[in-house]
Amino acid sequence: MALAITGIAVRLGELSVTGLSRRDSGASDLELPDVPGFHIVVGHDPDFALGAVEADLLLAGHTHGGQVRLPGLGPLVTSSRVPRAWAAGRTALANDRTLIVSRGIGMERGYAPQLRFLCPPELVVVDLEPRDGPPQTRAIRGRRE
Repeated sequence: MALAITGIAVRLGELSVTGLSRRDSGASDLELPDVPGFHIVVGHDPDFALGAVEADLLLAGHTHGGQVRLPGLGPLVTSSRVPRAWAAGRTALANDRTLIVSRGIGMERGYAPQLRFLCPPELVVVDLEPRDGPPQTRAIRGRRE
């Protein structure tokens, strides 16, 4: 299996992975063209998911799930422009895209309180399973560890 660099995407067979800089992942108007194969885009902030990012799977963190969540309300603060419902977990987006935002295992630093409430740390494992047939039959499963 050859590894080829195509612009900002790395191709491994039928898989393309694009890694975003911290600045680019925070850009809600980011535009990324479609690349061949199953395309994964990885960024620190989930805000890039609001842009015209042509990818099958978008992976992010940054929000820590809000760190403090209230029943019926969700996260109080996410430090992100994505809707609060996207602050943690799997979200089905338009054009058959999937966004997974991990709560991570750390906490906010600096002046923010270092606590979690109803928002336990997590490590997300994503299993990609190849499927025979057309691209729309591809499966993405997220599993929390």
